[in-house]
Amino acid sequence: MTAFLLHQLLTQSAERHPDRAAIADGRRVLTYQALDAWSNRVARALADRGVRRGDRVGVDLGKSAEAVVAIYGALKAGACYVPCDHTAPAARLATIASDCGMRVVCTSTARAATWLRMAAGSTPVQRLLLLDGDQADDGPASGAAAGLAITARREILAYPGGPPAIACSELDIAYVLYTSGSTGRPKGVMLTHRNGLSFVQWAAGELGVTAEDRLSSHAPFHFDLSVLDLFAAAASGAATVLVPATASLFPPRLADFVRNARISIWYSVPSVLSMLVRGGGVRPGDFPCLRAMLFAGEVLPARLLRGLMELLPHVRFGNLYGPTETNVCTAYWLSSPPQDGRDVPIGSDIANVETFDENSAPLHIVEPHHEVA
Repeated sequence: MTAFLLHQLLTQSAERHPDRAAIADGRRVLTYQALDAWSNRVARALADRGVRRGDRVGVDLGKSAEAVVAIYGALKAGACYVPCDHTAPAARLATIASDCGMRVVCTSTARAATWLRMAAGSTPVQRLLLLDGDQADDGPASGAAAGLAITARREILAYPGGPPAIACSELDIAYVLYTSGSTGRPKGVMLTHRNGLSFVQWAAGELGVTAEDRLSSHAPFHFDLSVLDLFAAAASGAATVLVPATASLFPPRLADFVRNARISIWYSVPSVLSMLVRGGGVRPGDFPCLRAMLFAGEVLPARLLRGLMELLPHVRFGNLYGPTETNVCTAYWLSSPPQDGRDVPIGSDIANVETFDENSAPLHIVEPHHEVA
C-alpha cells in the first residue's frame, strides 16, 4: 500500500517488521509492533477526549520513547503534533499553546506540574495525558483545582491496541514547529503530511535506508532535523536511536555512543560534528557501522569537515539545506574533502522541489489529494 500519511509508515513497518527495533532510548527498546499498538491506544484516548481532525496536540516529553508514541498517537487521531521544548520558560510554552489553540498536552508526571501552574493563566490547555506513569495521589485533585483534566497512563493502556478508524488527508497539517521568528516571538510553521512525506521518501531513497540501519536522533523533536530521524527510519523498518543528552555534552561520550549504538546514519547540526573532531578522540577508520553523516542548520568550516572526512573515508557526507517551512530543499554530497577557505555548497534541488531566484516567477501547482481512513 502506498503511504499518503506519515503515520502509515509506522503501520506498514509494524506489519512487515513487527519484531524489529523501532525506537531505542538507552533504557529500553520498542519494537514496531509495540510502538504501533501503544500509539493506537494514545490515539483512541485522544479521540475519546474530544480531539478531532486538525486539532493541535502538544508533546512535552523530552527526548524519549514516550514522545515518539505521543507523536504517532496525535497523528493517528487526525490531529497534528506540536513538540514543546521542555527547557523553554513557561511563558514561552504558554505563548505557543495560546497561539496554536493547544487544548491537550501529552506529557510526563514531572512536567505536569509546569502545565498545572500555567493553567492559572490564559492558556487554552484543558487536559493532560500522562504517558510515563500513573499520576501522583494528588494528581486529579491538583488538576481539578487548576481547571485541568488528567488522564493517567493506566487509562491509556486500557484501550485496545488496534488502529482507530479516523479519516485524514495528506493535505492535513501533520506538525507545527515553532521558531523564534524575526521578532523573537515564537512563530509556528505548519507542515502537511504531503510536505513531510515528500522529504522523508526522498531521504530514505537517497540514503538507501533499509531495515538493517540504525539512525541517530540527536536533534530535539521541536527541531526539523528530527523529521528525518523518525520517519525515514519508519519508512524502511529501521531503528531510531535517541541520543542521550549526556552524550551531547561530552565529545568522548558522543564518540562512544556512535560506536556502541552501531549508528549507521548520523544527522545533526555541524557544531556537534565539530565537537567530535576537536575532542571526541575519533581514530582513523573509526565507526565501522557508520555509512552516512549528514549535517544542516549551520555552516561547517571546511577545515573541520576535511579533518572528519580524512578520519572516516568510508562515510558518505552530505550538506542539507532548507528553512523550516520546507525542511530541506537542496542537498550537496561531497565527493572529496573540501579545501580551506571554501564554503561547502548547499547543492541542488531534492526530489519534488523546484528552487527559483528572485527574478523567477513562483510556480502554482494543483494536484489531487487522497483522504485515508
